[in-house]
Amino acid sequence: MNCRSLSEDKVNYIAYEYICDQYHLNFLCLTETWCNHDNVGNVYFPGFKKASHYSRSTHKGGGVRIWCRENVDITPINLHSYCIEKTFEICGIVAHWRF
Repeated sequence: MNCRSLSEDKVNYIAYEYICDQYHLNFLCLTETWCNHDNVGNVYFPGFKKASHYSRSTHKGGGVRIWCRENVDITPINLHSYCIEKTFEICGIVAHWRF
């Protein structure tokens, strides 16, 4: 989902509209978070943990982030070397499912 700046109002909206038992989401992937290295840890969704992210270091805007359910075992993939600010921004994870 392209959130075009992850403000407190948008966090509340996403939590209310999408992070509910109705959708059974295990992952939440957002683009254009506009988070930077200073505020990257400030966004919280109930029942979810931060899984991976990329934030711009020199330009405004952009950024991508993945959250996953707290009970999902994941390993972040370091893709920062592939990112080019304002051109290509990516983050990734490997989910380890236990059946």
